[in-house]
Amino acid sequence: MSGRINALADALYRNATAPDDAVITVTMRVQLVTDRNAVGILWSHGNGAGAYQDIGIQSNGTELAISTSAGSAATGDNMTVSTWHHVAYVRNGSAHEIYLDGVSVGTLTASITQTPVVFLIGSNTSTAWVDARFKDVGIWTIAKDAAAIAAERNANGAPASTTSLWAYYPLTTDANDTSGNARHLTTAGTIGWEVNPPVIWLASVDVIGVHDPAPTVIASGGGGIIVEPAVDVVGVHDPAVTVITAPLASAALTLNAGNPLIANGPETYDELKAGPRHIVKFASNDYRMIYEAIADDGLSTTVAAYATSTDGTAWTKYGSNPIITATEAWEGPEVAPTTWFWDGAIQKYVLYYHGGGNSVPRKIGRATADSPVGPWTKYAGNPVLSPGGSGSYDFGSTGDCKVLKIGATYHMWYGGEKRNGRLYKDAPRNKKRRNPLDKSPRKYGPRRRGGRRLG
Repeated sequence: MSGRINALADALYRNATAPDDAVITVTMRVQLVTDRNAVGILWSHGNGAGAYQDIGIQSNGTELAISTSAGSAATGDNMTVSTWHHVAYVRNGSAHEIYLDGVSVGTLTASITQTPVVFLIGSNTSTAWVDARFKDVGIWTIAKDAAAIAAERNANGAPASTTSLWAYYPLTTDANDTSGNARHLTTAGTIGWEVNPPVIWLASVDVIGVHDPAPTVIASGGGGIIVEPAVDVVGVHDPAVTVITAPLASAALTLNAGNPLIANGPETYDELKAGPRHIVKFASNDYRMIYEAIADDGLSTTVAAYATSTDGTAWTKYGSNPIITATEAWEGPEVAPTTWFWDGAIQKYVLYYHGGGNSVPRKIGRATADSPVGPWTKYAGNPVLSPGGSGSYDFGSTGDCKVLKIGATYHMWYGGEKRNGRLYKDAPRNKKRRNPLDKSPRKYGPRRRGGRRLG
């Protein structure tokens, strides 16, 4: 989540106390929603009597600049609309410096003498504002160097360093300070708390939301069990493989006392089944799940449902579930989600699912959205993967896929079944098959032998 400013009257500010201005570092993540082609404010720090120091946007609507009551300097570097950027401002006496995505892009020498009484984010509420989303705003009473700025750029949802930390505002669902200093912000106008992509900066980290191949292998005799991690940590490089060499019987495995994490019902859309699932960890207290939900309606109608958690164990189902349902003929009664993630190249969430049910061969589809809860737009060319030709290994079904994006290439692992496989075995001619899941008593009608009716 992030705080949205989209009017002059909207602002996040604090005037109870303000940090000293002579030595200060301010960092934030910013996503310009629109290019207003006008001067804008990202951060303003002043005494309320004419003295100030700002980081903002030039009149072209995207160029970063340092502006003070003693002088200003444009950087020549522009932010990209709809892209999350990391912006940092450092002042040490008369030396001012601004960073964009961890790189120094501008400096200014200007001497200012003031006792700040207020700082504002997103708007000065009188002349300048930006249509933008903000998150992870940090303030330190030291002048950080380039390495320290890069560390903050690479941190998500919490500061990389708490040394001389004055305040930290994740801006996920409120304007509270999480540094422990209780220097909370006040909101002016209407601040929207909007679902937005997690931000990732390291080239070597996980692809956001994609289940990475980072199994834990527990060796047991000559074999082993592969336990797939259920959660990707956004912005943190997961370990490649952890090997526990103790026998399975003595391995230190502890079941969560609160299992199951999410149960079927009482909602009708998941009355029969809730799961499997794919979980993405956005921050230390922000987990999101999209799971397969099956209704007990006689058709096994399968949909995608959404849930959230602050600790990864206690989950709350989304009140407007389901988030995507079957609408296309090839899907039958089934949209079973298998993978979802944020794709920065297209600035969309991407969901892969299979459809078809047990009555027709399963196929794989794709949908995109601006928010995990939708609305989801199905790819016009669906299905993106269908069963192969007669006799092929996946002639009967393609489904249960996992997708990993490496660079600009999508890689998919999926389950394929032959026509004579478990789900799609042809019944012998002239013989009826009983549903193996039907446990009701068998019913036998009168039998015939040689055209004569018996009993």
